[in-house]
Amino acid sequence: MKSKILVIGPSSTHVARFICLVNDLFDEVVYIGEAKLETNVSIRQHLINFRSRNPFNIWKNFRKLKQIIETENPDFTHIQQVNRVAFMASRILGSAKRKHAVTAWGSDVLVIPEKSIFYKKMTQRVLDHASFITADSADMISVISKLTDNKNCHLVFLGIDPIQSLPKEKIIFSNRALYELYNINGVILEFNEFQKSNPDWKLVIAGVGDKSDRLKMLVDDLKLNEKIEFVGWLDAEKNNDYYRRSAIYISLPTSDGTSVSLLEAMSAGCIPVVSDLPVAHEWIDSGKNGIIKIKSKNAIIEAVKLNPEAVEKINRALIERCATGKTATEKFKSIYDKLKDDPDDKK
Repeated sequence: MKSKILVIGPSSTHVARFICLVNDLFDEVVYIGEAKLETNVSIRQHLINFRSRNPFNIWKNFRKLKQIIETENPDFTHIQQVNRVAFMASRILGSAKRKHAVTAWGSDVLVIPEKSIFYKKMTQRVLDHASFITADSADMISVISKLTDNKNCHLVFLGIDPIQSLPKEKIIFSNRALYELYNINGVILEFNEFQKSNPDWKLVIAGVGDKSDRLKMLVDDLKLNEKIEFVGWLDAEKNNDYYRRSAIYISLPTSDGTSVSLLEAMSAGCIPVVSDLPVAHEWIDSGKNGIIKIKSKNAIIEAVKLNPEAVEKINRALIERCATGKTATEKFKSIYDKLKDDPDDKK
């Protein structure tokens, strides 16, 4: 019998990466999302837009989601990100006692549940009914354990394919989305202070988001148009090229799990500059293999003081040991094998 996995999640590079990791474990991969997923592997896609506030449309799309799940009848279902679509899918899967895993991404369990009791209950509902939960940081697992009594929670990094570095240029690279969560304005202000004594460096900002115009206005106000370049959304080849050439990688979100982009940058020999979040301390020994930003010092100035060859050696070894795609695939396989062997073991 052919095996089939159904993946439910946002149309994002993270979901595309996850599908690449598990694709060879199954004969067929089916995706449900709100927009077409760009991926290099062969999958079938079902698109449903849940953004409507019309109760009738929400109910209609809920029924559509239920019908797709029943018709596809997958061997396994894996929900990526705990959001409104995950909540609806969880209700359907839980009621039908279908085996499914849920992967939390970061702010979906670290931030959203704190916004209101409604969001907290919604998040708990998804976590409670999952057969398995995965997260990519010890901090997230600790928070999840406080939200749910479900003990089947596992640390799994969304592994990467290490990137070979090139001779480094005086480039600082930022490729997080241009949304408030990722604090790109803070990145710009950090660079502004740095460039006053280091005028031959430039900052490259990749990504798209609703703060794009405001961020470009900030750069204009600071008269940094010659030193800060917005390059928009990058495909994997162009993104990797910036990793290879950039001396420093900077990511200063207000909340985060283990970032795939951070792992990619570390593998490519970039010196990482990151926010002082619990997850950062799982990867960075500040002053040794990167810099964790604290308020009193300019983190980029501290980063250029480090020995780049020593940083690259430490980080490449760390990635090879803990965060390659092969390691992630093996861990996901063990979860699916457990679900297959113990279909009723949910807690």
